[in-house]
Amino acid sequence: MSAAGRRLPPGEVLFGFLRAVNLGKRNKVPMPDLMERLAARGFPPIAYLLASGNLAVAAGSDAAPALRAELLAAIVEAYGVRTEVVFRTAGSLAELLRVDPFTPAGMRRVYVTLWDEEPDPEGLATLAATDFAPDALHLVDGAAFMGYVDSSHDAKLSHALVERRLKVPATARNVNTFRRLLERFAPEELA
Repeated sequence: MSAAGRRLPPGEVLFGFLRAVNLGKRNKVPMPDLMERLAARGFPPIAYLLASGNLAVAAGSDAAPALRAELLAAIVEAYGVRTEVVFRTAGSLAELLRVDPFTPAGMRRVYVTLWDEEPDPEGLATLAATDFAPDALHLVDGAAFMGYVDSSHDAKLSHALVERRLKVPATARNVNTFRRLLERFAPEELA
């Protein structure tokens, strides 16, 4: 079975979200090849969802720093791509879905920007005070929900804006990606 469809062994799951990989012709990181390379390096069991850098690792949150270093080194060595990765536990992804204010409100598109580092307090305050109507922003610890009435393509609110204001490496995903990751890889009590 491919790493894209593989179930992980029972236990803790740590989700990794690579920043800006496989976008068009830029920053190519072929996921099947990456899975093989990581396995050869002794990485814990790992699988992926979609080609956009959504990883599921059979590991706990305490392993994140070492996994980050090993993962980013492997990507640079194999593909020459410098990227970032943001980690979340299955429980924290489930909590993000629980506090999502926009999907239940019927917004057509909902994205979540994630970051691990401490954001710029002034940038955080500026974002919180900005009116993005008809779209909306909701900030929680380590994440920003972006809800769009229609398309995000010409909106004032964007992942790039959030990342610039917060001055931290961040990555964004459609909230449905979190659901799919939990359904496929999380322990049953969280899926």
